[in-house]
Amino acid sequence: MPSPFRLETAKLDWDENNQPISREFGDVYFSNASGLEETQHVFINNNQLPERFSALPQDGTFTIAETGFGTGLNFLCSLREWEKTAPHTAQLTFISVEKSPLTQSDLQKALSLWPELSDYIPTLLEQYPLPLKGIHKLQFMNGRVSLLLMQGDLLDMYQELIATVDAWFLDGFAPAKNPEMWNDSLFTEIAHLSNKNATFSTFTAASAVRRSAQAVNFQVSKVAGFGRKREMLTGVLNDVAPQTLSNKPWFDLTPQKKPETAIVIGGGLAGTATAYKLACKGVKVKLIEKEKAVACGASGNPQGIVYAKLSPHDSPAARISLRCYQYAIPHLQQALKDQPDTLSLCGVYQPAYDEKESKLQRIIKNDNTFSGLATAIDQSETEAVTGYPLAEGLLFSKGGWVNPPSLCEAQSSHENIEVLFNTSVASLEYKNGWHLYDENKILIASSDVVVIANAYAAKQLEQSSFLLIKKIRGQISRIPATADSKRLKTVICTNNYVTPAWQDQHCLGATFNLNDDEPAIREQDHLKNLNNLHERVPELFNQLNLVEKNDLFQQGRVGFRCTSTDYLPIAGPVPVVEDFLLDYAKLSKDSSLPFDKAGSYIPGLYLNIAHGSRGITTTPLCAELVASQICGEALPLEKSLINALNPARFIIKNLIKKES
Repeated sequence: MPSPFRLETAKLDWDENNQPISREFGDVYFSNASGLEETQHVFINNNQLPERFSALPQDGTFTIAETGFGTGLNFLCSLREWEKTAPHTAQLTFISVEKSPLTQSDLQKALSLWPELSDYIPTLLEQYPLPLKGIHKLQFMNGRVSLLLMQGDLLDMYQELIATVDAWFLDGFAPAKNPEMWNDSLFTEIAHLSNKNATFSTFTAASAVRRSAQAVNFQVSKVAGFGRKREMLTGVLNDVAPQTLSNKPWFDLTPQKKPETAIVIGGGLAGTATAYKLACKGVKVKLIEKEKAVACGASGNPQGIVYAKLSPHDSPAARISLRCYQYAIPHLQQALKDQPDTLSLCGVYQPAYDEKESKLQRIIKNDNTFSGLATAIDQSETEAVTGYPLAEGLLFSKGGWVNPPSLCEAQSSHENIEVLFNTSVASLEYKNGWHLYDENKILIASSDVVVIANAYAAKQLEQSSFLLIKKIRGQISRIPATADSKRLKTVICTNNYVTPAWQDQHCLGATFNLNDDEPAIREQDHLKNLNNLHERVPELFNQLNLVEKNDLFQQGRVGFRCTSTDYLPIAGPVPVVEDFLLDYAKLSKDSSLPFDKAGSYIPGLYLNIAHGSRGITTTPLCAELVASQICGEALPLEKSLINALNPARFIIKNLIKKES
């Protein structure tokens, strides 16, 4: 049975010059004469990119999309051209799709032919994703350039994309060899995703391609081709295609224009990540925190875990978990590059600690879906991997732990961020922009855009009081390390976790208590954490010499996590609740009815909350999603996953539940 997540990688042959040839299509990936010169002529020059890049304003943006990533040669050449000709503060988004991704080793071999691109190739290889379906966002040049690498069927991926494209590279195997790609449906999507006066260029001069482009209102021309190709096609879009509503119009969003300023409420993982992502896009941000420092709430634990919750079943939750995990690791490495001792990608080991977990892991191990992401470890190997003998399980070799306060501090230290401490927001009011007030109705700050990222406290603001969220008390224990306990090499994750020693302490936890507002540390919760450790990793427990630690129950921390009723994060624009209830009331009678009105959203107001116990992993990508929505950029997730995170989902679900 095919995996719902994983793609088949490309099968290659190599010619006498070590150039790759697709075994499936019997076609080359680039010109035998010179792939670099071909890309420069066909795609760079015939989309007038040098001139268009250099004409951009300092804060300008540009978006390129192509129809076949292949070896990444077109992207790398565009990256080189961008660095050479674009303003240093402008931003480029490059979107590409690949149904049969090259393996990393094949990609490295193919790109070794181009020493001229050696400045850019290592960064691509470091971030190159596993062949998992969906949109993967990679970043280059300190965030100046983003690559949205969409892995999957070409048409499916472009139908799932939210973006506005300025230039198209129509690349891929020749129409005669791969006719399925060059079809009318693709050109319809190209027109829908195109900006005013968008251009395209392609190596082929096939009449079927010309007719398809003309049918969606491109003005098409034949120009001189490259090498042995006498002619090729270019085009300019005459008129932007009218936008049509989706089959879930309540989630349809209007593209936004990047603001000059924004306010983010909340100095935890979600708030600082959102502020950081906006700041990297050139937005001036005021970050408002009610306490005297960042990470004073649930984000203040000494060690948080970076890992994914795997599932063999296809669902939005499973896809979001995978995508967030893959995105989080390079984000953490970049954010904490100056504080390497606060991040340890030492691995996360998940033993099959009970029958339910064992059954799940057997399913996962019996296919190759997660190969390269999690490795099955036999019981005989566990001591060598973790330092202790454990049950068989899964090793996330790229997972690990991070010090959340250091991460929040790093994310809030960007030059475009101003932090206001000891400041509580009691209300928001929209009047020619947003105005934030304290409990005495004294104005705190104003901006056109506000992001609410203050966890459960979002319920206290009128505009987000409709949210279905809950508060969960969690208590961790900090255990003094011993010489023997320092044998622990990886994080061990069962129904709780224990970390390798950092600053001579292990972090253990956390408890899970609903409807519990007690802020004080409780001895019974320490005992619960210790009993879990004794049950799951008795050898480590025995080496901690706990009887001798008289101050044990003074070491710990209580935090209140915020989670949603469906256990997915909440990230996106805030809906106008009254309009939703009125416009989509008929859903309560018949959920299959069509609607002809897009969702109504409060201007300039967004949410990024409800990350539960996985905020280290989920906040970076959710922050990137929200920041991209605010700035009108191509979005880093498929529409179906963006919809699953949309705050309006609760209103729609409740209406449908009432269906008789």
